[in-house]
Amino acid sequence: MLSKQPNLRIIPLGGQEEVGRNMTVFEYGSDIVILDMGLQFPEEDMPGIDYVIPDVNSLKGKEKNIRGILLSHGHLDHIGALPHLLPKLNWPTVYASKLTLVLARKRFEEARLLKFFKSYEIRTEQEHLQLGNFKINFFTATHSIMDSLGVIIQTPMVNVIHLGDWRYDRNPTSGSPTDFSHLANWNTEKIPSLLMMEAIGSTKEGYQISEQEIYKNVKQILENAPGRVVIATFSSMVERVGWIIKIAEQLNKKVVLDGYSMKTNIEIAKKLGYLKFNEKTIINVKSINGYPNNKIIVICTGAQGEDRAVLMRIANHEHRHIRLKKSDTVVFSSSVIPGNERTIQRLKDNLYRQCDNVIHKEIMDVHGGGHGQIEDIKLLIRQAKPKYLLPVYANHYLLCEAAKVAGTIGFPANNIFILDNGSILEISEQEIKIAEKKNTN
Repeated sequence: MLSKQPNLRIIPLGGQEEVGRNMTVFEYGSDIVILDMGLQFPEEDMPGIDYVIPDVNSLKGKEKNIRGILLSHGHLDHIGALPHLLPKLNWPTVYASKLTLVLARKRFEEARLLKFFKSYEIRTEQEHLQLGNFKINFFTATHSIMDSLGVIIQTPMVNVIHLGDWRYDRNPTSGSPTDFSHLANWNTEKIPSLLMMEAIGSTKEGYQISEQEIYKNVKQILENAPGRVVIATFSSMVERVGWIIKIAEQLNKKVVLDGYSMKTNIEIAKKLGYLKFNEKTIINVKSINGYPNNKIIVICTGAQGEDRAVLMRIANHEHRHIRLKKSDTVVFSSSVIPGNERTIQRLKDNLYRQCDNVIHKEIMDVHGGGHGQIEDIKLLIRQAKPKYLLPVYANHYLLCEAAKVAGTIGFPANNIFILDNGSILEISEQEIKIAEKKNTN
């Protein structure tokens, strides 16, 4: 008599009902793999809190069953909790792409835990892993950080497709346009596919803007700016920083990189060969006043209004070397992380009082988000052709809106599942259902 297959259980411990602290557990029999292990930045009603991490109490007693940690990409809301949680889970091996692993190792260096960190680099899309009874495949995902990976988790009941954070770029500054149609191959008559789709952009009309459009607009600003240009962006946007430096070289301008994470990430990317530029283009911030104003570009951190980040120190007259002038141009080349709206608005007000040229997404396309919008979601579902859909990595209302978007193109409502943190989606040979909910607070 054939033995019955164990059920697959999908358990989000973070990333549902919220933006951040992304972490999902996949449990199949006595085998567990975990995707992402991120932190969440505090909101304004969390005084004294540095960040929030997932609760892993439900994994107590199961540490020996964890076959590996898979990382989709190197943003802190996907890797930031690693130094806090891996020690609690007996240091399972981490599997990720080159840049993601380098950024993760940096976190362990800072925590003085690097000697315990076990990792394996995913080098190509053709790489396959066997982690217990899980078969793991990878594919390239387009996002706002390099080396992003999507993951396919194979089981006898379902092929789980998880894109991590994703977007389409139909007109990239380098490489080929995004195409997820190959994912349709994982939905077969014998084994259907379940698409776990990040849903942050599910209320935004249209398609996500291409990076090529951002490039054209930023280049125009740099060409026409009457004085210095201060560009605040995420330190993880290595590719964008790289092409801004290239534009600077074309315009015979000098670049200041300011902010610890900004300098660290660009140094890492250059060492890995992901960025190539003339070392003489980069100058120390201490030298900024030794050049004509219209020959200076500052690329810095602080676009989210972080208290001690570079842009906030500039705005508050607390920066040692940079004082804004009326002729300066400040560019917010970033989106607003939910919860930071009031802080960023106050920062903008402060900057508007000091210089005549403050440019942000509300008045010009100087940033394209890393997340698919409504038309992108429709295109993804049409290309991937999954049998089941599980919206993830967003507030509850955005998960519901993603389900509605899927419904507008005829996706069956009975095949869409919306989970809270701690909910369990259970998949057997006969059915797929939301089984129960664990406490994750």
